[in-house]
Amino acid sequence: MATQYTAGIVQGQKWTAAIANQIGAAWETWTPTYSASSGSFTTVTTNAARYCRIQQLVIVHINATVSSIGSASGFMQFTLPITAQRTRHMGVCREIAVLGHEGAIDLLSTTTAAFILYAAGNTAVANYQMTGNIVYEAA
Repeated sequence: MATQYTAGIVQGQKWTAAIANQIGAAWETWTPTYSASSGSFTTVTTNAARYCRIQQLVIVHINATVSSIGSASGFMQFTLPITAQRTRHMGVCREIAVLGHEGAIDLLSTTTAAFILYAAGNTAVANYQMTGNIVYEAA
């Protein structure tokens, strides 16, 4: 993992280029593992999986396409890049290839999250391209 921002900011301190440079390589990539509520996918393609950690704050962007559904059904789940402190609703998502519906990303455990669409529910669907962002506290 490249350098992440961990330096303290003092109240009244001016934001300078030197302080900005302390952030380092803020965005990292990771390789999520995908699963479904039931059954298993044949192929899920990661289009983007990036995260940034600033002290205990973790910001995640993920974009993945269900290329081959296999026996999967229910919700499309993925592993987190950094273990979370606790579980709860943490982000927003959207299916951008078929329906265009919006939804949420919920943490199922401290290491796994799921895409859930408001209108359609299930996200383990062939040809769905799910994209979303979550913010959570690292363990």
